[in-house]
Amino acid sequence: MGNGRIVSMARAPKLSQEHPEEDLLEQYSLGRLAGSDLRRLEEHLLLCPKCQDRLTEVDAYVRAMRDGAKRLTDVRIRLTHQTRDGPVHVHVIRSSKGKWTARLRGRELDLMRQFTTVEEATEYALQSFADLFPQHRCTRSCAMKAPARIPAR
Repeated sequence: MGNGRIVSMARAPKLSQEHPEEDLLEQYSLGRLAGSDLRRLEEHLLLCPKCQDRLTEVDAYVRAMRDGAKRLTDVRIRLTHQTRDGPVHVHVIRSSKGKWTARLRGRELDLMRQFTTVEEATEYALQSFADLFPQHRCTRSCAMKAPARIPAR
């Protein structure tokens, strides 16, 4: 994936005879190509269906990476507590509408509530767990997971 630098086509093949490298298409898709490099690549893209198809694939990849990165920032808390009743998952996630959802899920449990701020949602999630499982003491089997997209149930 690109690293924020402007790519020069000086190292790229002549576009009239050969196709641009994948990195060049990626930089174009990210909006990081400028000047004569940009003009030369766009001229080639106008005439080359193969590179148009390749660019479509690169654009889809760039979109997927951006969407994935955005989803990772939308998860504030992802905990799994091992209780006597089985695992209880505690999540605080930002919804597509910008609200924060606190959710507790377990074998016989599924609580969910929306909040305006992440702080309110976090406080609710942690306090609800403490209220529901007052005897629980975390052990090594309880874990905070790396943020990830939580599948809908």
